[in-house]
Amino acid sequence: MGYRWDFSVILRFPTWWLNAIGITLSYSVGTVIGGMIIGVICGVALLSHRRWVTAPIYGYVELFRCTPLLVPTWRVSIGEL
Repeated sequence: MGYRWDFSVILRFPTWWLNAIGITLSYSVGTVIGGMIIGVICGVALLSHRRWVTAPIYGYVELFRCTPLLVPTWRVSIGEL
């Protein structure tokens, strides 16, 4: 049980790792901004008293409530949703 982590790969390819970190952070920021935009639009639409506006939003919220992000991403990628 004496495994020693070998970080020499990071030192050999620092530009690849920095590029990967940049891509990861840009995806993270993009999804946070996208989620905020969708949330604000849905929240404002829920202020409407028209049922044809609010019903699809309630359905959208109930469909994705309490699911980790990986689950809907996987379902979309296999074409289920």
